[in-house]
Amino acid sequence: MHELVELMPFATVRDLENWIARLNGLGPYMDQTIDLMREGMRRGLIQPRIVMERVPAQIARQVVEDPSGGQSLFQCIRDDAGVDTGRGTAAAAH
Repeated sequence: MHELVELMPFATVRDLENWIARLNGLGPYMDQTIDLMREGMRRGLIQPRIVMERVPAQIARQVVEDPSGGQSLFQCIRDDAGVDTGRGTAAAAH
């Protein structure tokens, strides 16, 4: 998702509303993915062991103890998204 943020414009309130809508859709997308994976497991269609053995380390590299100290997804939104939302800049409002 980090790469997607780099490509998206954040110049208007609508741009930020679109981003929030995408974030709100992430939960249902993940639920659908989990359901599909479970169905695949039921049918015996699973990833090769060598692929899955790498997953825990990949996840571990993304987890930090203090999320305020590192780069977050929201820090990827450029500071030039200084859109006035009536509550300060759009970047600060969300």
